[in-house]
Amino acid sequence: MTFQPLETLARTVPLGLRCVDIATRSQVSSGLSVTALPTDRLARPTPAYLTRSGVYALRDLPGLREFEFGNDAALETSPPASPAGREFAVFVEDARGGYLPYAMRLALPRARLLTTFLFPAPSRPRSSGLTTIRGGLRDTTRLAPDGAATPARFARVEAQYEVTSPPTIYVGMADWRGEFALFLPEPNPLRPPAGVTATSPNTSGRQTISELRWPVTLRFFYEPQGQQFITTDERGRVEVLTGQTEGVTDQPPDAARYFPVLPSLLNQSAAEVFAVAGASGPPGAALEAEIEFGKDLVARTDGASDSGVWLVPPSVVSP
Repeated sequence: MTFQPLETLARTVPLGLRCVDIATRSQVSSGLSVTALPTDRLARPTPAYLTRSGVYALRDLPGLREFEFGNDAALETSPPASPAGREFAVFVEDARGGYLPYAMRLALPRARLLTTFLFPAPSRPRSSGLTTIRGGLRDTTRLAPDGAATPARFARVEAQYEVTSPPTIYVGMADWRGEFALFLPEPNPLRPPAGVTATSPNTSGRQTISELRWPVTLRFFYEPQGQQFITTDERGRVEVLTGQTEGVTDQPPDAARYFPVLPSLLNQSAAEVFAVAGASGPPGAALEAEIEFGKDLVARTDGASDSGVWLVPPSVVSP
């Protein structure tokens, strides 16, 4: 007996999202909540489902049914020319609190898989084989009523050590309190710091591994007026805010119902940093520190009353 198929039904999801831990470069396929909302209409959040390959896939998005059940011609571009791309706010959260929450504004559908990085939260414990740099960032141009510097919220942090060509940059992100945790590989004891020669354990005057110090350069990128945030309400209305907003972005994200927009954080301009509190000279472009083998590093401005890292954001230039 021969069976003749009457029809073939093919369905294409408008977005597949691969989430990768920026510290370990491993794919994260559990514990995340990925949802989407259209930015131009009221709607309920659409949750993503987890595929067998560990990708978060979104389907049944408003206005994209034609793409999901269309023919192969719709797959030729990303986003396709037809149907017209619609903007959605895509939210990424970690229910366990190990990663910072954020949002992205994406034109959907996208036929190609999208990879996005996850940034460790300050509360994340140290991982095996990784050194952790922690710290609290402060904006010296914005003062609280008591005169203390306010947190440099959502600043980007970059670390570079073991100079290579091209240089290897490790990236972290501060949360709404200005606190950050940046993870990078532990220094290699077989590659001692510059100026230290690897010698036999029996060599007189040699340095033990506990005495070695690997220099690390920290740079900070912080532009509060250029940061973007997406707020949502109970009805599913989406609003985009530009710049830090009092009463919103100075509150915990889950309490104030907002998400920082990741591309706006990654594209911040470089801030200057004070190496020493009360120094007579201008702030510098970077903060120099040293890593000890097997120990975490706490970054701080030397002599800072709040034990934080004091930043000066780039000046706002009027058009």
